[in-house]
Amino acid sequence: MVNRCCRAQYVDCMVAHTMKRLLPLIILLICLSPSIEAQNFELRIISYPDEVIGLYDKFEVVLETDAIFENPYDPDDIRLDATFIAPSGREMTVAGFYYRDFDYTLENGQQSIGWLEEWDWRVRFTPVEIGDWEFSLRMTTQSGVVESDIRTFTVVDSDNRGFVRIHPENGRYFAFDDGSFYLPIGENMAWYGEGRMADYERWLDALSDAGGNYIRVWMNEWGFGIEALDTGLGTYGGRQDRMYELDRLLEMLAERDMTMMLTLIDHTAYTLSYGSRWGFNPYNAENGGMLEHPVEFASHPEAIRLWRQRLRYIVARWGYSTQIMAWEWWNEVYFTPLHHPRILEPWIEDNTAYLDTLDPYPHLVTISGVLPTTAQIWNLSELDFMQDHIYYLDDWSGGLAPVLQFWRFRYDKPLLLAEFGYVDPPEYDPLAIRFHNGLWAAPMNGTSGTGMFWWWNLYIHPNDFYPHIEGISNFFAGENLATAYYQLTDGNITNPARLYGLQNDDSALLWIVSPHYDDGIYEAQDAQIPIFPEICDAEITLRGLENGTYNIEWWDTIGGHIESESISTSNQRLTIPVPCFDRDYAIKVHAIN
Repeated sequence: MVNRCCRAQYVDCMVAHTMKRLLPLIILLICLSPSIEAQNFELRIISYPDEVIGLYDKFEVVLETDAIFENPYDPDDIRLDATFIAPSGREMTVAGFYYRDFDYTLENGQQSIGWLEEWDWRVRFTPVEIGDWEFSLRMTTQSGVVESDIRTFTVVDSDNRGFVRIHPENGRYFAFDDGSFYLPIGENMAWYGEGRMADYERWLDALSDAGGNYIRVWMNEWGFGIEALDTGLGTYGGRQDRMYELDRLLEMLAERDMTMMLTLIDHTAYTLSYGSRWGFNPYNAENGGMLEHPVEFASHPEAIRLWRQRLRYIVARWGYSTQIMAWEWWNEVYFTPLHHPRILEPWIEDNTAYLDTLDPYPHLVTISGVLPTTAQIWNLSELDFMQDHIYYLDDWSGGLAPVLQFWRFRYDKPLLLAEFGYVDPPEYDPLAIRFHNGLWAAPMNGTSGTGMFWWWNLYIHPNDFYPHIEGISNFFAGENLATAYYQLTDGNITNPARLYGLQNDDSALLWIVSPHYDDGIYEAQDAQIPIFPEICDAEITLRGLENGTYNIEWWDTIGGHIESESISTSNQRLTIPVPCFDRDYAIKVHAIN
């Protein structure tokens, strides 16, 4: 009994001593327990599409959470990710994004948009396989992680052609996921005017009616940019209306079966010279940012972090869209101090590697403002295609040919003449000669689309120059330039006419143009509409064609097909007499089986 009593007293003493030592910690946990409980949160899926959805169609999940956060655009504060598992077992991860809804109408060419107090989180995804899919959501905050249950949906075939790719059979051209050939035909539409989305409605209707299928859009401070002085750095709530408008633009493009190149950074924000808007850049130290000079955008750790945060939001919100043909890193980077290859090459490599973690599809990537001689940049595997911007030429139809052919002979990638035109709005050209000749000169000299004119808002639309686009659209309809494996024609035409075009051993697409049909003539004639000298008795000679009979189609480059004839070869040479003309003709040459 003595021993048992001593043992009991010893245990009681030890318990009392332990409790005395633990008491402060217990009190602390009791005090903190309300705040810990307050940090618990739920993830509630509000809606997602029906259980059956079409291949490449938009799949959007809407959800809410009661999680506590300070900046919904900072993934280090709060982060939403979704995992989709394809029928093949492939996992695709996409980021979610914070969203504000709007009351929006567009009637009779007038836009009405109003803020709503409805905020939520969203995930946008595009299924790329037919069959049964699974998906789940994961939200991460500083207090913990919450995962949703697994949901399912089924993907069936659709008429959606998918994303734009490099053509699988010919690396100089584009195709959709379904393999169909894609020749971009269009113009720049970089930003809206006072009519905002009503402007885009009018412009896109006119371009689509003319057969256009492509535009180029900038994310700049006065357009669709999501980070500017009026938002501050790293928070984009003040531009949710512009984000909503970009949503609408993608919907407009989908309704018209068109694509766009989305330009992520405008050079004016990072240049000290041409068109500088550096003084309005929130990264500028004078505006409270961290950069003393624009070149530091490529190296300052905080600038890199904030840029990648913005890129994550952009891809999360709009990366789902098959209407986005390509991401363009920079517009005309040669105007910025980042253009030097020692700076630009690692910037492209690092940012494309990061983009690959965000974009599971993946979209094509390009840049503009790199000279055609800068092989160090254009040979990067991170850049899928090339582009040039051309404004300064004395002889427009003749001057484009050597420049574009230089690109074609030097690189084996698609090339777009993504901007051309006049430095200032072309008030003196009522016949749209430069616009017309650039449209045709580009594909007829081996580029992967038509020339894309710049002055969409002050020139093309007000003057209704869309018939020029309709002419070239009709000519190339049904032509697959990729699988025809065309080379630049080595044919010739008797002087003074000029001949450009594409040719293989049994067909050719040609464009002949008078050297007098040039916009420079206006400067000499004080803006008077000229009468172009007529060219008669010209003759085209094509070499290298297989012997046989060929169908020759003559096309008015605005009005369309006008007449046909049959001509036979002689010793693999085809001689085509040319009717009298004063401007230009397009010609199709196809062997008759």
